[in-house]
Parts: sequence; structure tokens; C-alpha cells
Amino acid sequence: MRPLDRFFKGIFSFFSAIFTKPTLKKLDGVFTQVEGILPYAFEIASFIAKATPTRADDEILALASSVAFSGAIDLHSKEDALRSIARFLLQKKLRDQVVDAADSVMNAAIEIAVAGVKVGKEELPA
Repeated sequence: MRPLDRFFKGIFSFFSAIFTKPTLKKLDGVFTQVEGILPYAFEIASFIAKATPTRADDEILALASSVAFSGAIDLHSKEDALRSIARFLLQKKLRDQVVDAADSVMNAAIEIAVAGVKVGKEELPA
């Protein structure tokens, strides 16, 4: 079993003690969707981390400019700005792959990917 499969199985096991079967079925669908786009999110989170190693204002603005991000950049909340850029890039990547994902699924994938990058993972486990 792949490490990512074990991760999602562990989360699902935790939730199975809390929720009803219909809710679990919906959660399983969401976990499956998140798992499917997580490699893209991890790639994007890694790219952003490398492009903004010090989280300096000029690095964030340069990143936004380089990826043609047209959203608002709030440099007082740098992590939110970087997550917005990540969400933008993930939406673009999924559109290119003809994958439709809800915002909540993309947000979950981004948060997991960001956490993985923060703990120093170099690549997503196979």
C-alpha cells in the first residue's frame, strides 16, 4: 500500500467512528478527489516554496507576475496571498488536464501539499 493510501485510509478510519454511513460515502468521494489532484498541488506548492524562499514582498510580487496572477495580493497576509496563487495555478493545471474539482477539494489538496512542503518533503510518496 502506498504511503498516500495509508494516509487517507487513516483519516477515513478516524471519521468512520464519528459519521454515519451516508456521510462516510460522501467523504470517501472527497478523499478520492483530493488524492487524485494532490500530486499537482504538491508540485505547485514546491514551485511556490522555491520561488519565494524568504517570503519577501518582491518575491511574492515577482511570482504573481511570472504566472500572470491577476488577483489581489495582500502583502500583509503573505500566506493567504501564496495560497491564492497556488489555487490559481491548480485551477489552471486542472483545466489543462480537463479535471473538474470543487473549490473545497482544491483547498484541501493545497493545504495538504503546503503542509508536506513545510515539513521538508522533497517529493510526493509513490
